[in-house]
Amino acid sequence: MARYGADEFIVLLHETTESELKNLASKIELEVAMGNQASKRQYLLSVSMGYALYDPTQCTDAMAFMAHIDASMYAQKRCKLGNRG
Repeated sequence: MARYGADEFIVLLHETTESELKNLASKIELEVAMGNQASKRQYLLSVSMGYALYDPTQCTDAMAFMAHIDASMYAQKRCKLGNRG
């Protein structure tokens, strides 16, 4: 796990499955939700994640893979913003 940008982090997993990847994403979202419930802050934290298994037939290099994951994260973010209200 490493900080990638101002508010972006990367978790690299070695030899994992799609199911394990989705399970980890769910656990992270649950931890954030539990932290929000336990907090006395006047604001809530949120998380948007992009994730994927590396497929060399779809992404030929690390930059293409990062762009794919980034697009996935922004799609999730747009979905969450669209569900507010």
